Amino acid sequence: MKPKGTPEHDDRLLEYLAGLQVEHLEKDLDDEREWNKDDITHLELLEKHYKEHEMAYEEVIAAARKQQRIKQHAKSSP
Repeated sequence: MKPKGTPEHDDRLLEYLAGLQVEHLEKDLDDEREWNKDDITHLELLEKHYKEHEMAYEEVIAAARKQQRIKQHAKSSP
């Protein structure tokens, strides 16, 4: 090991500290991913639920329009 206060020692110390910081940040990131995992799953389920209901809504609207056209046609026919 180089003597304290030399540029080589300072560089090694900075590399060591940077490595510790990276490890700490990676652990924080892993913790956040784990914490958010349920939120992500919940969001995906909500999106799926929304799409299913959106399709059903479109089907109901289409059926209502068709029924309306049938009624209008029946009224206009002698």
